Amino acid sequence: MTTSNPAAVVERTTVVLAVALTCVGGLLWGARGTLATGAGGILACLNIYVMSRLAGRAVDRARAGDTTRASLFGAGMIAKMMVLVGLCWLAVGVVHLSVPAFALGLSALVLSATGAGLWLALRPVQEPVPSQEVL
Repeated sequence: MTTSNPAAVVERTTVVLAVALTCVGGLLWGARGTLATGAGGILACLNIYVMSRLAGRAVDRARAGDTTRASLFGAGMIAKMMVLVGLCWLAVGVVHLSVPAFALGLSALVLSATGAGLWLALRPVQEPVPSQEVL
């Protein structure tokens, strides 16, 4: 697993956990459970993807010295959360997906963020290798 990009580590971990949890949902609840867990897993992957892009843009702007538009990150996160809640309501309230199976798939977000975050925090710090100039 690459550690050069922490956001990529969390995104990949989310995908792997979403697939694994979808398999578990299929074993526990059959085809309907697979569908619901898969839908929750897809939402978890989309959520982490959008969060990492929003945070990446905010960090890039801050590094460039542009702090005047810092509120855009907060607005983007609020909009993302509103869309996520709406999609969850649509999946459970309108499509009538199984709530426990859907929640199992959606939990890939929490599990991956926690697990990958702890792994990244506890790994040994690698010193950057100085570039060698060719004479």
